[in-house]
Amino acid sequence: MADEGRILGLGVLGWDGGRAKFQVTWCDNMTPSGCAVMNGGARWDGSQLVTVDEQELRVKKTSFREVFSEITEKSFTQNLYQGETGGTPKRLVTIAATKMGNSNDVN
Repeated sequence: MADEGRILGLGVLGWDGGRAKFQVTWCDNMTPSGCAVMNGGARWDGSQLVTVDEQELRVKKTSFREVFSEITEKSFTQNLYQGETGGTPKRLVTIAATKMGNSNDVN
């Protein structure tokens, strides 16, 4: 990811009751159109939230999976996987996220 530079993004999830999954829209400074809808959406798998997407990259179908685990009120772990559809995905990155203090918090 060092070649890509700094990535700034925002993900928005909304429940789609008709499809029984979360619809996921991801926007960032690296996406040519600005935003993309993850066609597989997101679902809970036990205590993990898993998002799935599939797209064609360089003439090959590529699967993308994002797993949010160890979710607490103040932190979570996020693993991103990518690989050729039907193959074994490789982990691209692991993010350990921690909630930062709110400017309204009193110490």
